[in-house]
Amino acid sequence: MFAALVILCSLSTYAQDSDNQEFWFVAPDASFSHNDRPTFFMITTGDTPASVTISMPANKSFKKITKNIPANSYWKYSFSNDAEISLIENDINSSGIPTQKGFYITSSAPVSAYYQIDGDRNYQKEIFTLKGKKALGTEFYMPFQKAYPISDRDEYNNEQFRQIQIVATKNGTNVVISPKSDQALFKAADGAINSKSPLESRTITLNEGETLLWRENARHTPDLIGTKITSTDKEKPIAVTLFEDCVQDGKDGSVDPIGDQLVPTHNLGKNYIVVKGYSSGNATDHAVILAVATGKTDVWIRSENNDEKKIATLSQGEYWSEDLGKGGDSPGAFYISTSQPVYCMHQSASGSELGGAILPSLYSISGKRITFMKGNKNTTVNSMFLVFRESAKDGFTIDNKRLTVDAKSIGFGDWRYAKVNLTNTTDTLQVCAVANTKGSFSLGYFNGASSTSLYGYFSAFGTFSFASDTIYHCGTSHEFDAPYALSYKWTLPDNTTSDKSVLTATKSGKYTLYVDQDPYKLTDETILCLQNFNHKFYAPSKLLVGKSYNFSIQLNPENDPYNKFNATYEWDFGEGAKVTTDIKKKWVNVYYETAGPKKVALKVTNTNAHCDTTITHEFKVLDTPEVMYWKTDAENQNWNDENNWTDAQGNDLFAVPSAQTKVYLPGPANDARNYPSLNRETDRYFYGDPEVNEIVFG
Repeated sequence: MFAALVILCSLSTYAQDSDNQEFWFVAPDASFSHNDRPTFFMITTGDTPASVTISMPANKSFKKITKNIPANSYWKYSFSNDAEISLIENDINSSGIPTQKGFYITSSAPVSAYYQIDGDRNYQKEIFTLKGKKALGTEFYMPFQKAYPISDRDEYNNEQFRQIQIVATKNGTNVVISPKSDQALFKAADGAINSKSPLESRTITLNEGETLLWRENARHTPDLIGTKITSTDKEKPIAVTLFEDCVQDGKDGSVDPIGDQLVPTHNLGKNYIVVKGYSSGNATDHAVILAVATGKTDVWIRSENNDEKKIATLSQGEYWSEDLGKGGDSPGAFYISTSQPVYCMHQSASGSELGGAILPSLYSISGKRITFMKGNKNTTVNSMFLVFRESAKDGFTIDNKRLTVDAKSIGFGDWRYAKVNLTNTTDTLQVCAVANTKGSFSLGYFNGASSTSLYGYFSAFGTFSFASDTIYHCGTSHEFDAPYALSYKWTLPDNTTSDKSVLTATKSGKYTLYVDQDPYKLTDETILCLQNFNHKFYAPSKLLVGKSYNFSIQLNPENDPYNKFNATYEWDFGEGAKVTTDIKKKWVNVYYETAGPKKVALKVTNTNAHCDTTITHEFKVLDTPEVMYWKTDAENQNWNDENNWTDAQGNDLFAVPSAQTKVYLPGPANDARNYPSLNRETDRYFYGDPEVNEIVFG
């Protein structure tokens, strides 16, 4: 049985983490006869716990659900029975008709997410990596693959088609489909549409969370590649899912789905590295290059030891399908470059079991740590594809152990790639974390068995942006690791500049970065807060048995505006302590029932920068003396001043009376100047109201 894939992503500062707290998605309608269930969402956290909510804003039948996910963990939310699948899949019979199938996933912290078709009877499986805000836009072109047809087998009961699935994020969103030709027929509510259909027939208005399917009117409809989908209002972005159901590698060959969530045209690039998979038999690897820009787009391809050659010149909406050969044949990877941004869709296979994925462009690569769950021993192919630069080749680790990779040249600058086989000799899934301390990388995961395959890239897509408007970091310095780009210009808080890709910041303040990510010239800024645990800790040096004290801490006593953060507190007062207030607060009231040396420990966690420290304090708890004396030369009238009390011999006690203490106040009873004042002069912040068993005057 094929193993489900679990991915846990923790991306670097430049992995667009802030873009991964909101996700819109619409699930395609996979063939029931080819086993479309179960399906599930997999949502995973990095170093920060997250509260995640899954909802369908336009569908009241779906009950919103929220889950608190610990750090470095995951939540698998499944759909399995007829009612659940019917509720979430956007049915093939609804083509051209608004439906209410849109998912909206929100998180309190950056997470990664994907949707998986996990059919376990006929092994129909595919993953759709959710791209967060990078999936949202107003212009998309459809990069369907060309090499393999949709199966015509009768056993699939006319349920298998190429699909374009759309979800709106705002009310009143006008979605327009623009077929390439009059042959490109899409099923509509009352017939079919093509390029000659009037605009009003090709425009559907959706509200928030509503969805729209356009599917081919009949299998093998020509000219679907390059179909354009737009939202007419730039303030009303949409998300689009591409799906090809029951794709067959030959007349009687293997059958599998191919699909992914797309990114809009403004998040595409001009440079791609395609690492070949494990195709064999009837199947070979293919890359579909789809032009989206006006004018002409030239396409070149090269590989190690092979000169670059021009393979196509494309107009907007035109494509080129390049056969890359079988997975085991040389070369093992190709570099594809274009004169203008394009989609690059890679189709590969495990043997002849097909899978496909949208590739991230080189200048969107920014992840430095990706954790995933690899398949069990029953998996035929269990592999990851890594793309990185030469400087990062020796920085890989897996499960905190050094990972040596066979870094191969692609024939383009210092870019490298590696295919890494992941071994698992057990019947269970295993979590492993891949990281790189020397540079960013992209990771494609390919998992296949004798009857299906899964393929997807768990990497950043789109163009550069800082992780958030504010970056919190514990320490005296922070290393910014810029995204891959042709050139850089940093502007520091003191207005000095740097052209380095890596910048070590030693001051808090505003940092601005300009990058040339061909063809995009981008500028973004962030506020860096270098933070520490400077504090004042309030605790007694001595305390009487039974006398309570308000232990407390003041963080950031200098009131540094960059050192302000949200904190949590965990107190440990040791043996004999009785806590009378909430132990999770920064102010805690405690008394002790036993005498002796004591130690209090306070763990403070900076929840913004995700770091912590433990502060300790040692003091003594004294048995309550029979009598305590007020000093005749007390410097103030504060009853709760530890320096104002002595024993019968005049020795300083450095403690204040408890409710069991007898005290002597010297001097005549009618002379208040000799006595403590119980009004404003007595500080009640630490010890509360004065306590005493008996007072003797004179």
